[in-house]
Amino acid sequence: MNNKNKKKAQKPYINKKLITTVLIVAVSVCMVCAIVFGLKLNKYGSDVTITYSLGKDGGSGSIRADSQVVEYGKKYQLYIPTNSDRDMRFSGWRIAGTTKTIANSGVWKYDEDLKLVAIWINDSEYTNNY
Repeated sequence: MNNKNKKKAQKPYINKKLITTVLIVAVSVCMVCAIVFGLKLNKYGSDVTITYSLGKDGGSGSIRADSQVVEYGKKYQLYIPTNSDRDMRFSGWRIAGTTKTIANSGVWKYDEDLKLVAIWINDSEYTNNY
């Protein structure tokens, strides 16, 4: 076979500008969706919502707000409820559905929304009568 008749293999045409544009648009759309729908791109710097419940013993209690937004990895201070029943004393917060308690302040280490339930102690049950 003659070398003149052989066709040189052509490289496929790749439009690098078009691919770059498509990638930039796709990343931008993902970021917009994350912002609009509240998705977390990563847990660091993400806002989480704490929802408060006064619990069954907090019937005559109150708190300054039903929820609070905190940021993962940042310092936080939980709201402290009050109770008009003098015998009921606030003791702390636990994660709803668990027995795990959370400190009233510190650095937030949960990367998802949580519901906290107030823990109350009835001081009249511990009064010593002599």
